[in-house]
Amino acid sequence: MAVRKMVYIYNGLGISDISLAMLTSALKRHLDPSFYNVCHISPEDIIEGSWRNKTSLLAVGGGYDLGFIKALTSSGIAQIRDFVVQGGQYLGICAGAYFACEEIEFDRAGPLEVCGQRQLKFFPGVGIGPVYPGFVYNTEKGAVAAPLIYKTLDSILDFKTYFNGGCCFLPNEFSGMRNFRRKESFEVLTNSTHTLHMNSRNISTRCCSQTKDESRQSSACEKKGTDICESSGNQKEERLSEKREKVDEIACSLKAHDGVEVLGYYSGIVGNLPAIVRCDVGRGRAVLSGVHVEYCSHDLDQNDPDLARVLPELQAAQMENKTCFVSLLNHLDLKTV
Repeated sequence: MAVRKMVYIYNGLGISDISLAMLTSALKRHLDPSFYNVCHISPEDIIEGSWRNKTSLLAVGGGYDLGFIKALTSSGIAQIRDFVVQGGQYLGICAGAYFACEEIEFDRAGPLEVCGQRQLKFFPGVGIGPVYPGFVYNTEKGAVAAPLIYKTLDSILDFKTYFNGGCCFLPNEFSGMRNFRRKESFEVLTNSTHTLHMNSRNISTRCCSQTKDESRQSSACEKKGTDICESSGNQKEERLSEKREKVDEIACSLKAHDGVEVLGYYSGIVGNLPAIVRCDVGRGRAVLSGVHVEYCSHDLDQNDPDLARVLPELQAAQMENKTCFVSLLNHLDLKTV
């Protein structure tokens, strides 16, 4: 029998208990146990370095990346970078994704501001967040069932996933998108009915608001000029088609960066900002996600009042979240079940 390779999950200063538990459970559930042994690893062991030769994947979940930096020191971070450059795989989710960007801007100009350069630099740009407002450390007050579009090899997944404080990914030189670095520029699509505004150069989404009286009078928005209203039913495929084109547009733009590919984006935010990226780094690869597709909604606290508003939508999308997470593992060349 072949010796199983190690899949290590960072467990040290900066990691949140719930994120560690969810990530551990997801990896054990979806990775082929005949090939991998899933375990936790301490900052001290990462710094020591002997783990690298026997490891397929290092995963870092949610929490706060200043804790990672303090615990790992520059020596441990260098061990992680060398591991990936020489052929290893890295999975960073939420704080683990911020940590792997060239630069981060978290709550810029706000009370929780954390901004600065980072050492790993797997993503050649800025991790900016929180994409949705309301984040409070160690609570679910900022939890959102965030709409996500994820492109697999043969389909588009359009679903909602758990979000709490995560980032989007913007390359440094995308001057045309730099306005999104100002936190007030994140515009959330809050209604379930949307209008697609189309012209010859761009496709963007915006909210189409209706009062209750207006909804009773008509099930569709008034069509004006080139505005096309989506209602439901037979227009769903058209909406998915346009979103597919937008995914391709962003992906092609980021292809200017060798080895960077957008895998998913925030479809509930104006601008279709990248939510999940894959980055080739030397002989290895990193997958970074601002959302928690690894979370199993049934394992969240069913009695938390802040989760009560998002749990039904997360539970309805559990299968899509599973499919997306398995796809991320496949992007890291891991064998799944």
